[in-house]
Amino acid sequence: MDTGVEAGLRYSEAEVVEARLRRVEVDLVSRLKNLDWVATIPFNRMADWGADGRVTHSAPVHSPFIRRRLDLQLE
Repeated sequence: MDTGVEAGLRYSEAEVVEARLRRVEVDLVSRLKNLDWVATIPFNRMADWGADGRVTHSAPVHSPFIRRRLDLQLE
């Protein structure tokens, strides 16, 4: 994966950018061919959320950013 493509302002030589993009393409093709072996990222399902917009107490938590309390005590 690449975080961006240089356009307008050039920070690298054209050959360097082209080589990087070729590597991105090769990596993507390889990843797609092996997609069945890529680990999945778990997310909460819609049924795990309450009417108040929070994850229910019985639902699994997959992220450190999920909070079940209205007020977060920071100390």
